[in-house]
Amino acid sequence: LAKAAEWSAKLAALCAERADQRTDLEAKAYSAFMHGNVALERENWAPALASFKSTATICTELARVTMAEQAALYKQVAAEVEPSIRFCSYNLRRLGGEEVSDETDAMGDDVDGLAGASDI
Repeated sequence: LAKAAEWSAKLAALCAERADQRTDLEAKAYSAFMHGNVALERENWAPALASFKSTATICTELARVTMAEQAALYKQVAAEVEPSIRFCSYNLRRLGGEEVSDETDAMGDDVDGLAGASDI
C-alpha cells in the first residue's frame, strides 16, 4: 500500500507537469486517496482525515464542473470516502486530537490547483 501511495504521488507530479487540468486534479485526488489509506492503516488519523477530505473536495468540485455522466463517477468517489472521513474524525475526537470544525469541513477546504477547476 505504501508503494502504491508513492507511485500515485509520482503520477500526480507527472500529471502536474504534462497533463491537462482535469487529469492533474484526478491524479491529485487519487494520490490523496492512496495516502489517506496508508495513513488509515497506520492509524495516523489526522493525515488520513486531511487526505480523504482533499479527495472528497477535488471530486466534488470535478463533479460540479463536468458533464453529467462523468459527474456521477466523481460524486460516487466523494461518497465512498465519506465513511473514512467520519471514521478518522471519530478517532480524533476519541483521542482528544485536533479536528477541523464542521464549518470548515472538507467541502470548504482550499486545495492547491482546485481554483482552476471551473475552467475545465
